[in-house]
Amino acid sequence: MAIQLNPKYKMLIEKFVSNIDVRQWITVLGLPEYRPLLESVYKIHKVHISEEDANTLLADLLVTTLPRLDRDGVKGLLSEEKNKQHLYALVNSIQELIESLPWDMTVHFSLPKFENLSPFRVQLGDIMSLQFGMDNAPKMPRRKGLADLLNVHHEEPVEDCAWLSIKVRGFGDFRGDSAAVSQAMALAKQCNFFLRKFCRSGWTGDAGAYIETPKDSVRLSVPHAFRTMFASLTPSPTLLSEFYPSADLLDHLDKRNPQPIKMSLGITNALATAGRFFALKADGDVEAIGAAIEWYMDSVSAENETFGYLAACIGLEAILTAGDGADRLDNLSARLSDRYGFLMGVGAQDRKKLSDEYRSLLNLRGKLVHARRRSLKANEQDQLHRVRYMLSSVIDKEVTSLLSANEGASPVVDN
Repeated sequence: MAIQLNPKYKMLIEKFVSNIDVRQWITVLGLPEYRPLLESVYKIHKVHISEEDANTLLADLLVTTLPRLDRDGVKGLLSEEKNKQHLYALVNSIQELIESLPWDMTVHFSLPKFENLSPFRVQLGDIMSLQFGMDNAPKMPRRKGLADLLNVHHEEPVEDCAWLSIKVRGFGDFRGDSAAVSQAMALAKQCNFFLRKFCRSGWTGDAGAYIETPKDSVRLSVPHAFRTMFASLTPSPTLLSEFYPSADLLDHLDKRNPQPIKMSLGITNALATAGRFFALKADGDVEAIGAAIEWYMDSVSAENETFGYLAACIGLEAILTAGDGADRLDNLSARLSDRYGFLMGVGAQDRKKLSDEYRSLLNLRGKLVHARRRSLKANEQDQLHRVRYMLSSVIDKEVTSLLSANEGASPVVDN
């Protein structure tokens, strides 16, 4: 067990369970004694779980246990003498659940179009890795359905041979909205940004996701746009060509089937920057760049162009205002425009041009945010692509500057 509850918390559990009327189990979360118990669970584990996570954990246990007792004919309050064995059993179950937290889990996201690669693995920081073509790669849990109930033979789903795996701590289940899974999805978006450096992308396909917990392995319910973000990635030999190893090394490849090995080596080299970035200790700069990357990914995966534009603008503000804290100037637009021009421009004239360009983008953002414009006009479509390009360029430059200031961090690669 991760922790051991002290008597104070055990009393909260017993007080709550003692007031449960089995026949009224559907109202159990409305009992006055439930809220203090919920808050105590969150207080104990707030580093790893949200209050909503705690509520989901307790509610799942209760709606699994109490209806069964009701069907078995248990009546009245669990504190009644005749029901004491059920009271102690439920108290122990709740205590064991709380003490089992936080869970060590792994969240897996498939990359279905990374096919025909030689087996290799790239470690990205301490908790994230990419696995390609490996025999021991993660296996997507099969969906349970009518065939399972009827014990009917059915085909196993095709297993993807490429996965992004992220280790997290906390709580997770199939719903995919826990704090731990949200953390994993945020890191996955950041990884996706680096994968796009050597991949083509489109809007077709779907990708799987699942989570391994101490209890079981279950498929994750994640937004369609997020799944498409990974399903659409296809390695491009053309984009990878600049990352291929030297000609001397290529001469020693298996002449019978050199392409998979060459692609694998190219991907490994292409991910070197990502490995160094994720190996850095989290600080203000790393977090600001990570947030900007996530906004960029939200922008490029948005089905609504207005949201896509606003997400890219927010990403630019996130990265250009990093370190400002609460001391913000009144004329934020002018300051951001000047900062963008100084960061990306070469020479006074170029800097002024870029600063003016960014200011025009902020003007359009203001119209959208303050409801003076519902959507982009046809002649403003180019600005959507431009703001995404600007955000991507700033991210690239900031990552390069950050890595230059932190020489020495490097990815771990297992071939």
